[in-house]
Amino acid sequence: MYPFIKHGDIIEVEPVEISATQVGDVVLCRYGAGRLVAHRVVGVNREDGGVALVVKGDWTPRADPLVYPEQVLGRVVAVERGDKRTKLSSGTQRLVGILWARISPHSRWLYFPLRKAVHATYQVRDRC
Repeated sequence: MYPFIKHGDIIEVEPVEISATQVGDVVLCRYGAGRLVAHRVVGVNREDGGVALVVKGDWTPRADPLVYPEQVLGRVVAVERGDKRTKLSSGTQRLVGILWARISPHSRWLYFPLRKAVHATYQVRDRC
């Protein structure tokens, strides 16, 4: 989930019903033998009365396999990095999440230019 969640960040997760998740949310999922992954919801599949999520890391070129209710452990509501805590439900972060989710299908073409732009932005921010 780089750049929003980096290795070593602490995430706060709250329980959530899969039907209450929205495009742009970040959910914590369990894959296979206990592997945990926090990825952004980029789509919601509603078929035969059931719900499955399409999730994807912000910097990954392809979506993960569909995520089903039994795999969702919760929604990421905050990220702590050092002494800074960012709430993902704030207006700005919510908007950023929705925008990332919307451009996600095109990320394989945008991946490298956006990565460079984000990296440069963080370098400028860290110098200030």
